[in-house]
Amino acid sequence: MQLCHHRVKKTQNFMILNTVEQVPGGRLIREKITGFSRHRYLPYWHRRPYFGLTTPKEHLNQSACLFVDCFNRWFEPENARAAESVLNKLGYDVIDISLLSDDRPLCCGRTFLATGMIEEARNEAKRLIDVAAKAGADYVKFQTFKAETLVTQTADKAEYQQGLTCADETQFEMIKKLELDKEAHEELMVHCEQKGINFLSTAFDHGSIELLAKLDIPLYKIPSGEITNLPYLRHIGGMGKPIIMSTGMANLEEIAPEINFSHRKKILNFIKKLMLLISYINCHP
Repeated sequence: MQLCHHRVKKTQNFMILNTVEQVPGGRLIREKITGFSRHRYLPYWHRRPYFGLTTPKEHLNQSACLFVDCFNRWFEPENARAAESVLNKLGYDVIDISLLSDDRPLCCGRTFLATGMIEEARNEAKRLIDVAAKAGADYVKFQTFKAETLVTQTADKAEYQQGLTCADETQFEMIKKLELDKEAHEELMVHCEQKGINFLSTAFDHGSIELLAKLDIPLYKIPSGEITNLPYLRHIGGMGKPIIMSTGMANLEEIAPEINFSHRKKILNFIKKLMLLISYINCHP
């Protein structure tokens, strides 16, 4: 009851920020108090933020861990509720692992990285590993990439990125801050081993595929954006390890075009059963 009261109080406080954003001079006051530029429009705080369960329900036998970041918890909670609803219908009990930390809810760490607080970001990543292991998750997943292979150095940010991040930096500069080098991977892998949970990362380019191969990860995760990138798919396919593939907004004919035809029908029939789940979970902007 005390925790529920605290959440209601916190939500009411955040709702005041919505008003500050709308009144004349409000953003200037916010800049002086918080340091956030008055030229940046902050997202709208939702009246009903998402708070899931932290203990399994008794009538469901299978559990799924759902990590809800700050954006989806406070600003677009319908994404998290949709994911929870679909998982429930599939027979999974959903545990909101973001709330399992002893001191404060988990953060994805992007804010730390974007402001150059590298050590704080690494500590947050370790907190995520700790809580995922505590919840009984099998894997914790990160992302491996080089900014140079994703965007040009003069690329503009997306409209929503311009409103939420520093206005005077390029998309390249923003993404560059989010890279994990080889030493960071090794540090996180050691922490995973200490906590008894498997390390996994998504490679976004050929160099990253090779880096993960040197680190001897147990399987590969293909991002939805590379699902029609045949050289990329063949590179990963040549590693001879199990593959998890995100389908995103791809249609069935675009999914895994390199799969042997004799197995294709069986795989596509299986994917059809998950398509509703996939379309709901991939709602993040």
